Amino acid sequence: MQVADHASSHRTSTGSRRIGNWALCLGGFLAVNSYTAPLVISAVEQTIVFPAPPVPAVPPALDPRAEFVKLDTPGGQIEVILLRPTNHSTSANAPLMVYCHGNKKAIDLVVDQFDDFRSNGVAVLLAEYPGYGRSVGVASEKAIQQSQVAAYDWAIQQPGIDASRVIGYGRALGGGAICALARERKFNAIVLESTFSSITNAAKPRFGPFSYFITNTFNNLEVVPNLNVPMLILHGDRDELLPYFHAEQLHSANPSSELISLSGGHTDCVEVFPKAVDFLRRHNFCTTVVAQAETESKVN
Repeated sequence: MQVADHASSHRTSTGSRRIGNWALCLGGFLAVNSYTAPLVISAVEQTIVFPAPPVPAVPPALDPRAEFVKLDTPGGQIEVILLRPTNHSTSANAPLMVYCHGNKKAIDLVVDQFDDFRSNGVAVLLAEYPGYGRSVGVASEKAIQQSQVAAYDWAIQQPGIDASRVIGYGRALGGGAICALARERKFNAIVLESTFSSITNAAKPRFGPFSYFITNTFNNLEVVPNLNVPMLILHGDRDELLPYFHAEQLHSANPSSELISLSGGHTDCVEVFPKAVDFLRRHNFCTTVVAQAETESKVN
């Protein structure tokens, strides 16, 4: 099952061309008005990097094995959802997957997408970014890192969670959030889906030298080489928003990682989550109902 933050390929292509044309006009303006460049780029950066979508005024309805909390962070109060496994025995602790969504999503919009993981014995943590959804504050690389740290620290202390088996899963902007969190907290496995090597590298084709004014760089290339854990990189081979070379750069930075080329663009790849589940199963993070039953029968 794939997280549905996917528009059509045509819309992605059209949007990319519009941003590119707009960036050329912006570049010409800023070349003449160089003193205003940092301020304008900062405003543009906030709009393009952190375009939070509208969400309902109240939290989503959750199933009985989910928990909703609010946590205070340096950047403001955020909403957090912990989804417990749907097949896991209550006597065993479950591995935890910290999932960070893309920039046009919110945890409300993805909360019902994780059956593939939960049915395989994996708990899922969703921590909202500041300024997204009903969480207060302003999104930035630092604020997002702080929010994820707070959620991580809370989640690993919850009953039924195995703090020695924590997985980081980031899609698009979420890949930057996971790598930012990895600077501060330990992961035992990493999955990066359709993400960038850095925001600066992603901006260069459209903004040229003005990309160096970006302050929220999310430099994943600095982090990935230091992650000595199983790592899976998933990326569409026809991604126009974040071209495939980003995945290749990340893989080159950590040659022990596993790189899987997906058929599709930035928003229309299929069978993504099953590939991630297979990766987690191969590294002993998943637990099936059958395996649990067999283990319990042997013990008894």
